[in-house]
Amino acid sequence: MPNPIPFLATLTGAWQGTGLNHDSQPYTARLTIAPPINPAAITTHFTATGADGTTYHTETLLISPTAAHSASNNLPGIVPFTVSHPDPDTLILTHGDLTDESTFRETITFHLTGQTLHQTHAWALPTEPLQARSTAPLHRIQSPAP
Repeated sequence: MPNPIPFLATLTGAWQGTGLNHDSQPYTARLTIAPPINPAAITTHFTATGADGTTYHTETLLISPTAAHSASNNLPGIVPFTVSHPDPDTLILTHGDLTDESTFRETITFHLTGQTLHQTHAWALPTEPLQARSTAPLHRIQSPAP
């Protein structure tokens, strides 16, 4: 599988957009992708904030070529993900066995289309189908310092 770090490295900087969460609440999404820590590690930080200032979701990811770890306000502890980079413009992080409907499952997808970075969170509680629950098309608002 291709190493996703070079793909993410091309996206470093700050990104912003608007989206809808699983409760159909609009939010402002802000994603910061830091320059690689080393050739095998990069971090991201995402926040979804409602119009009234409510933080719906905040999450920091540490991503390597084969695994990622998440710390967020929605799940306890540090959550492990597997990493797949199925094409040059897509990165998918997967938590849990997506076919096991008796457990919680989640994917976080980053997909670049032209100059727009789409970030989608899909998840399912036990007995529910996995489906996209929030998505935001993001546009770069700040490039990294040279």
